[in-house]
Amino acid sequence: MKRFPVGVHSFDQLAHPSYNYAFIDRSWYMIFAVCETTTLILRPRRTGKTMFLQMIAGFLSNPDYSGVKSGIDFTKLKIYERMTELSKREECSLRPDEQMELLELTRVWKMKEQFPVLFVTFCAADSKPCTLEDTLNLVKDAISDAVSPFVRELLSSDKLDELDKEYIQQLASGGNIRWERSLRRLTALMRKHFQQNIVLLVDEYDSLINSLSWEGVCYDANRFAQLFWVATCKDNISLHTCILTGVFRYLGSGLFSGANNMEISDVIVPGQLAPVFGFSEDEVQNLMQQNSMVSHMTISDLREHYNGYLIGDRRLYNPFSIMQCRIRKWLLTFLK
Repeated sequence: MKRFPVGVHSFDQLAHPSYNYAFIDRSWYMIFAVCETTTLILRPRRTGKTMFLQMIAGFLSNPDYSGVKSGIDFTKLKIYERMTELSKREECSLRPDEQMELLELTRVWKMKEQFPVLFVTFCAADSKPCTLEDTLNLVKDAISDAVSPFVRELLSSDKLDELDKEYIQQLASGGNIRWERSLRRLTALMRKHFQQNIVLLVDEYDSLINSLSWEGVCYDANRFAQLFWVATCKDNISLHTCILTGVFRYLGSGLFSGANNMEISDVIVPGQLAPVFGFSEDEVQNLMQQNSMVSHMTISDLREHYNGYLIGDRRLYNPFSIMQCRIRKWLLTFLK
């Protein structure tokens, strides 16, 4: 019997077989994210965005750079299984779309553990910054945490000069620098040291923006946020790929008006990533079969009280809500 992973926040823990968690494998969908220049993924809260980024980080990150190796055997996941399945078939028996799929899978598989991966998260924000000082402090904390796995190597680099190393120290300590360009400069310095482009993953990018009250917003804080994201994302030659996740797209704020090279996947036009963030009804039924403790519940019971989200033309259920009502073994009160 599989366990339901309520409260699990680590992809390595969720997907590792020793924990015996019920797990919906989304690894195949990495082919639609890791090869794009910049992708902004917008979905409701608690739909698996952080886990998706953690999976990508574990897959792409070179442990020699960060000192951290993923505990997941990706040869046991769908990305490898599907690539192996297609490669074993005669080429002439593959449909054109399958030939293209095999090419993409092979291309992505060759990226495994090949990149420096910078993971920046704003999900720890526990306040609502509305002044420039508040916003600066949030950015300083996030970037200081992100650079920490690389600080020792960067400070001992023979490819960085003393000014570069002083900048790294300022980043790590929250020093007096132009923080609106800090992430762009950091990726440039990492590229200079590692001699290759960087993978930048940003979780909950809108925690920096969503917390700004547009009625009483400090102009300087709003302007800082705009400069920060445009400097990071627009024409950044140090990036192999950049993936940002969040809930909201600020069409009217101008925050991304200068970043015109983004691929955006949202709830209206989710593209190929449509099935990733949420559970389909078939997947919910599969989870129910994996745990006999909730065998008294049916998909009809669920549908009566909770019909999920409409993502593009797909009906998807919030994973957190499904896990909670399953593990607590009651439905109506929780979903209300």
